[in-house]
Amino acid sequence: MKKILSWIFGAKTHGLPKNYHKLLDRDAVDIVEQLKHAGFETYLVGGCVRDILLENKPKDFDIATQATPQQVKAVIKRCFIIGKRFRIVVAKRFFPAEKHIHEELFPVIITRAPEKEFQITTFRRTPEEFQGVVNENVFGTPQDDALRRDFAINGLFLDPFTGKIVDFVGGMDDLAKKRLRIIGNPWERFKEDPIRILRALRFMARAGLKFESQTKSALEGSLSHLALAKKERVREEVLKIFREGAADKVFAEFHRMKVWEFINPSFAKALKLDPKGEERLEHIASCVTHQQWKDSMNLAPLFYLLFAPFTLSPQKTVSALLPDIADTFKVSRKEREDLDRISIFLNKIAKEPLTNNFHRHLVENPKLVHSQLQCFYTLKILSDANLGEFRKIWTHWEGAWKKHLKFVYALSEKSRRRPATMSRPRPRRRPRPGTSRHGSGPGKLPPSSS
Repeated sequence: MKKILSWIFGAKTHGLPKNYHKLLDRDAVDIVEQLKHAGFETYLVGGCVRDILLENKPKDFDIATQATPQQVKAVIKRCFIIGKRFRIVVAKRFFPAEKHIHEELFPVIITRAPEKEFQITTFRRTPEEFQGVVNENVFGTPQDDALRRDFAINGLFLDPFTGKIVDFVGGMDDLAKKRLRIIGNPWERFKEDPIRILRALRFMARAGLKFESQTKSALEGSLSHLALAKKERVREEVLKIFREGAADKVFAEFHRMKVWEFINPSFAKALKLDPKGEERLEHIASCVTHQQWKDSMNLAPLFYLLFAPFTLSPQKTVSALLPDIADTFKVSRKEREDLDRISIFLNKIAKEPLTNNFHRHLVENPKLVHSQLQCFYTLKILSDANLGEFRKIWTHWEGAWKKHLKFVYALSEKSRRRPATMSRPRPRRRPRPGTSRHGSGPGKLPPSSS
């Protein structure tokens, strides 16, 4: 009871905002409480603590605990273990339906009960190597775990009940000074994982941070390591930059530091061939910052807007590089099909006279709603960026699109109200050898045919 009252009334230490508990997730707090009640030291950790200290609502909540993955699985319901190099427990919980009714211009259509995930990791220490095999599943103390993290502002632990912040790496001081500093030797840490360079630029833009001097020099001197980073992880980080509304500032740094040359050489070549390509990208990135795309399951609009500076280019040599650019960003086949639909739609309405035949392009079919949202979101951003004739087209159709949203909202409401089953259907079991589904087998007679 004392823990619950402490959480409700917001017991806190210096540095936490007033009523910080309003920024917490009830399910994340419940998981921490269950593990602590089972006797395991447990904290909220990482980006969620950083965001709370900056008085921002965290999007994700990560949990670090003394319990091993198997012990976590025994204590926490609806969770499973993933990972080969380092085992992580993922717990799933349902979103409260009433908290996800958004009257937005481009709503997220939910086709099944929405779920949120919590990653629960065991405190870990430096990996062990034996006969050339690296074992990362070695567990340690909270201090060991903090020293293994990337940036000091991400190495903070928070007890949501007492408001106690555990800081082994000086992250509180960095936040107070608006400073971004990597933990350990910055040259070694950037070489160890070059994606930290992209993460550093994203954090800097989102929170308005400045690089610590050694971190900055090591980052600028380690850019060549990005060429060796996995393309899937580069894709994920670039999309995060686009989705989280930091694209305009980060892409300006990409241009200044020539990051594109290392993560996507064809993209960098296209920007050089078309002098106005960088300007178009800057305008689009700024517009995406103010009108974010929130559907994480359908990312084709973000790719289309990322490639738009080249599709709109009058130079054929630039558009010829698009297949290589898409391959480097690991654009999937489904995403390519969505890109084709968006392109066909935009080309069609750009060539047609501005009539009132809006209904021809908006068929009230649930299967087409996702495609409609993608197309009109792309049109809206290109209009805001003042590219081509798209501003005139969006102005003509904006009112009709808002009226059509009534159908979109109704579909979204119907999807949310669909009852969610907690358990998956049981797979059909195969009959044992020598038996059949009719029950015949050794010692049994087959069913009579009479």
